[in-house]
Amino acid sequence: MPRGLAIFDFDCTLTKFHVWGRFRKAPLPEVLIDADTFVDLPAFKAFVQKARSNDLEVAIATFGRRDVVNKALEFALGERHDITISTPADHVDPRYDFPNPMEDEPPRCAEGSDILGDKNAQIAALCERFGVSVEDASLADDDPNNVQKAVDSGIGYVEHAVRGADAACLERILRHFGAA
Repeated sequence: MPRGLAIFDFDCTLTKFHVWGRFRKAPLPEVLIDADTFVDLPAFKAFVQKARSNDLEVAIATFGRRDVVNKALEFALGERHDITISTPADHVDPRYDFPNPMEDEPPRCAEGSDILGDKNAQIAALCERFGVSVEDASLADDDPNNVQKAVDSGIGYVEHAVRGADAACLERILRHFGAA
């Protein structure tokens, strides 16, 4: 079990632009990912290496498409990046009431949607997956609503990454975990 979990939003946090907004339903081969896609690719690569060497997990919580985020992570870190990607599709759509979920498979949220309202359901599921408490997790996100809701949920640390996850932001996260 890791001692902490660093969670990142993808669009406009790890990336310089809103990748989902630009490519929405484009076939994956048409989604262009390169070094310029990222806010600070060398700093992110160094962050992942340092986090892992300090018994920290790294995960992505995005409202966007898993295949696109995976393509970006493969570009950044290689095919075996081993970073968990959480999307709305991992969660039951909260707009529906299913009295007997054992008999009826409730619909999932759509990727590219903000049906969940904030990242808290994704944060909770990621914490459960890795066996860490929400107090032992961090969130870096450009969206003030996601940041405030995470604070309200008791998350251990937040970075309101209005300029994206640049080297300084990543360093502060590592410092929070005592891994700088």
